[in-house]
Amino acid sequence: MCSPMQMQSHQGFNYFVSWIDDYSRKATVDGIWHKSNVLEHLKAFVAAAELESGHKLKVLRSNGGGEYVSRKVRQFLRDKGIKHETTTADSPEFNGVSECFNCTVMEMAHPMLEDSGLPKSFWFDAIEYAMYIHNVVPTCSLATNITLHEAWTGNKPNVLLIRTFGCCMFVHILDSHRRKLDPKSLICTFIGYAKHCKAYRLVHCPTGHIIESQDVIFEEMPNHEHLERVQIEVDPESDTSGGEEIAAPVVPESADSEAEVTELLDANEHPAPAGAPPAEEHINSAHADPNGDPLTYKEVMSCPDTAEWLAACNEELHSFKQMVEKYKARLVAKGFTQVEGIDFDETFAPVVKFTSLRTLLALATKEDLEVHQMDIKTTYLHGELEEEIYLQPPAGFGVPEGKVWKLIKSVYGLKQAGRVWYLCIKSEFEKLGYTRIDSDHSFFTKWAHEDGTILYAAIYVDDIILVSNSMDVLLEAKEALKRLFNMSDLGEVHWVLGLEVIHDRNAHTIALSQCRYVEEILERAGYSDARPITTPALANEHMAKVDTPEVDILTYQGGIGSLMYAMLGTRPDLAYTVGMLSQHTAKPGEAHQHALVCTFKYLRGTADYQLVFDGKKPWKLTRYVDADWAGDVNDRRSISGCTFLLAGGAVSWSSKKQNTTTLSSTEAEYIAATHAAKEATWLCTFLSEIGRPCKAAMLLLMDNQSAMAIAWNPAFHVRTKHIDVHYHFLREKVEAGAINLQYVPTGDQVVDILTKGLVKAKHDKFSEAMGMCHAS
Repeated sequence: MCSPMQMQSHQGFNYFVSWIDDYSRKATVDGIWHKSNVLEHLKAFVAAAELESGHKLKVLRSNGGGEYVSRKVRQFLRDKGIKHETTTADSPEFNGVSECFNCTVMEMAHPMLEDSGLPKSFWFDAIEYAMYIHNVVPTCSLATNITLHEAWTGNKPNVLLIRTFGCCMFVHILDSHRRKLDPKSLICTFIGYAKHCKAYRLVHCPTGHIIESQDVIFEEMPNHEHLERVQIEVDPESDTSGGEEIAAPVVPESADSEAEVTELLDANEHPAPAGAPPAEEHINSAHADPNGDPLTYKEVMSCPDTAEWLAACNEELHSFKQMVEKYKARLVAKGFTQVEGIDFDETFAPVVKFTSLRTLLALATKEDLEVHQMDIKTTYLHGELEEEIYLQPPAGFGVPEGKVWKLIKSVYGLKQAGRVWYLCIKSEFEKLGYTRIDSDHSFFTKWAHEDGTILYAAIYVDDIILVSNSMDVLLEAKEALKRLFNMSDLGEVHWVLGLEVIHDRNAHTIALSQCRYVEEILERAGYSDARPITTPALANEHMAKVDTPEVDILTYQGGIGSLMYAMLGTRPDLAYTVGMLSQHTAKPGEAHQHALVCTFKYLRGTADYQLVFDGKKPWKLTRYVDADWAGDVNDRRSISGCTFLLAGGAVSWSSKKQNTTTLSSTEAEYIAATHAAKEATWLCTFLSEIGRPCKAAMLLLMDNQSAMAIAWNPAFHVRTKHIDVHYHFLREKVEAGAINLQYVPTGDQVVDILTKGLVKAKHDKFSEAMGMCHAS
């Protein structure tokens, strides 16, 4: 695999990977956007190579990169009976054939791309064409000096098809697609050959459209870059304007050639018969990436696809229910101009808690429940507004001057849009017979029948997770929701809130994974090829404050933010490290940056970690709590940690610095137990509200018997008189019999991982105890 390019190709690729047959040296290249995609390309290559050659692939040789040695890749190779040979670190010469090929095609592609005048986003087209030339010219690497193509297929290649990359070509426009005085051809630029048909592949530079056609005429000399650029005239009455052009193209995959040519002819009423393709900063695209879409009406009117974008705007305005797939537009209010107390009051809108969602999935695997997902389209357009709000219409929609729109329902951009939507969906769910629970206001239950059939609904804005012990009841619930909202039925849940849900009903497990997200943040931070380490934080590692920032603040904060989401979703093993690093976001030092890098390197080796709930394990809420006394070297405050396990996996965890300075480890653990008691009380209430109450007193596992004694016996007045009253919430719960404290040896205290850095053996042991493991 070649290292990442400086910019993404117009197909969306960041890398290319090469596959080379050792006997014939014939090469194939694939573009990939992320290293995790290597496996699917490997599977496709193996299937195609074995079909073309008639022989079974026996050996795969690669370097030791993580994309080649992942569990899934190793499993695929074992299943296919393919031996995998890897090179040692820093020894590329042992995979010299591939390394030399990558170097050769890069040296060929670079001047081709420069000479063509095309933007750098066409680098993969140049790589593919360099590979084609490499395969069809004789080489001294073969004893008979034949071409690689002939050595592979037994047939000589047709070299008459070779053209100059980036040369001018004219594609014929059918008589049925033009008028009598229109030109008969359209000037384009050659970028290669079509993969699935016998045709040339070309790009129309003024619009960025990719065309595949056989009916072409080449003009290889002189190079089109030296031709005079001709301004295309546009009908002044047309809504399409080409006066300004969009930079940084992202061109779509090719479509039917005749349809493409017709569309281009309609867009450019009188195209010039010849002209140079514009320079990189002037190339346009009919399909821009998310960062290149027009954002305002003025940009829409100045882009090449004005007609399509205007149609998308009208679609949004007229239906407010769905948008076209290719061109999407959304009416957005300027919420930043709203005045509190006049245009809006309350804005808070609850969403389902991560803890509630994990608990629900643990219950689903324990009782083998059906878990499905639905998505509501144009969510914020449903709620009724209480305030009287007027909206200045966007330009271009024929609203008389001095007139405005009065909003009846909410629109995107309003500060209260989220809350209005929540009140709307809450009302509709209650009309359908659901009951909102008190412990999580975005969680609804419905007892469908007297036979014990239950239906749960967890809502996160427009995502709805439906769980039931009856498929019939679940399907009825879906149909009822479809009658209320325009919805997409996503079937069994596979992805929710960026978490991959792997439901193995045969094994009675549900695994939650953020592998793809972790790989993305590693890629973004530049550590996708870093050497992994075994723990995110060193034992006894302390991070002192610095007076002034020593590293870039925004980069440091971005790294912390990306780690935070992984920690909140499925990675309790990161909680302590992320908490400690977060204290230095205002003034990060070099030591803090080093610790952040170590955390990324730890993720590099544990990207495939999953949080697994096992239905075969007892349904018992297990709670651990611990504290590291005076663990913060800056203010000598202690670190509290607690976790709650169900079905063998963690449903809740916390690592937090205490608000007060404690005088002993006993006080620190007593305060930590109080915080854990509050979370335990909420969790037991939640379980009770969903029909799974805790049948016995809540059990807290601690490793400090003195702290347990304070909770049991209020006589320790001298040692406890200074402890704030609200921390005695724990004592109250113990006296009421709601909480029972139990001693656990320090060596088995799982939440040690949430209060301090540990050596590898303990870190792995406690990670596994919380339900974390590598993907199988």
